[in-house]
Amino acid sequence: MDLISKHNIVHKYEKRSLLIAINCVAGLAIFFFGYDQGMMGSVNVSIDYGAYRMKYGDVLLQDGANQVEVQNSTLQGGIVSVYYLGTLVGCLLGGWIGEKIGRIKVMAIGAVWGVVGASLQTSAMNASWMICGWSI
Repeated sequence: MDLISKHNIVHKYEKRSLLIAINCVAGLAIFFFGYDQGMMGSVNVSIDYGAYRMKYGDVLLQDGANQVEVQNSTLQGGIVSVYYLGTLVGCLLGGWIGEKIGRIKVMAIGAVWGVVGASLQTSAMNASWMICGWSI
């Protein structure tokens, strides 16, 4: 009564090789999380993003170069920190829904959900739009 398909990854990796595969995927996830945070750090100080799109700062000429002077640090911090709220809600709902409909289906739904969130973030034209994209 083997309910697991013979093409499932569980048949290819066992014991130590499975542990190594899981750790590599987890390490890759942490790498991309850090990469994402590093990219947002440089995006937050760009003039087009901070002053014109999200409107949390003004352009300031300092030392011969234009820079963003943050006027609304609450909005800037809110845009960045809502990402963690979305992560928390996603983790809690993902575990609960995974028990109801199955983990593999939840992984597929989560991947599609992630593409939707990334699309919203990429196309964001104002702060509300970006906050919606980050929360997903």
